[in-house]
Amino acid sequence: MGVIAPTLGSAGRAKWCTEDTEILGENGMHKPRILWIDLRMRRTEIQIPTPFIERCEIKPAGSKTGGDPIKDFVPEALCFDFDYPDLPGLQLLQETKQTRPSLPLIMLTEQHSESLAVWSFRNRVWDYLVRPVIDAEAERTVESLVQMLAQGSERRTRHLNPAPPIPDEARFRGVQPPGDNIERAKTYVQKNLGTKIQEQVVAQHCEMSPFRFSRAFKKVTGITFQEYVIQQRVKEACRLMNNPNASITDIA
Repeated sequence: MGVIAPTLGSAGRAKWCTEDTEILGENGMHKPRILWIDLRMRRTEIQIPTPFIERCEIKPAGSKTGGDPIKDFVPEALCFDFDYPDLPGLQLLQETKQTRPSLPLIMLTEQHSESLAVWSFRNRVWDYLVRPVIDAEAERTVESLVQMLAQGSERRTRHLNPAPPIPDEARFRGVQPPGDNIERAKTYVQKNLGTKIQEQVVAQHCEMSPFRFSRAFKKVTGITFQEYVIQQRVKEACRLMNNPNASITDIA
């Protein structure tokens, strides 16, 4: 499948790149046409939420060279798909909204913060979604989009104020996504519940410093690593207590 994508020109400004690509989800019925712009740092297959695939015509975006994909595919909405938003990607979103204010913009991101959400809505992002997106939430977004498009574009056009500054946290490219390493840590804990688990050892297993691992673990899970270990041991003890063949020694 061909791909389309924004890249940076010699002056550091974003430009569009395009190549022929397949439109997904055609079934003879009118569906909102969405240009799905992949700005993720990880080069894995785009994971588009199911309701979008089923109810919309999607033109994916990637990283080739060429012209303006909006000329090749006339979208009714744009989705900017981030994992860890960076300065060039957010500048592209900002400039796109300034030049095409009537197009609804959806922002999809893995990294979330209050300042990023506030920035997105100040830039008139129509909907802001955080991965993982449950189907019910995606369905709500699609249904709202369908209803809004049915009302006509004149209600979506509005005057835009000067663009607000991009959050400082997005000015530097993110490092390896912490969620991948946290899953490795969880697996390590499950395999070693019966032994002494040292956070420093687990951090080394995840190829992270103890300080960075501690912060990343709490950010992803909402609790500290030691709280997670205790939580899992309590769950395992409860499971063993329900087993009539388990001895007190096994549970301890």
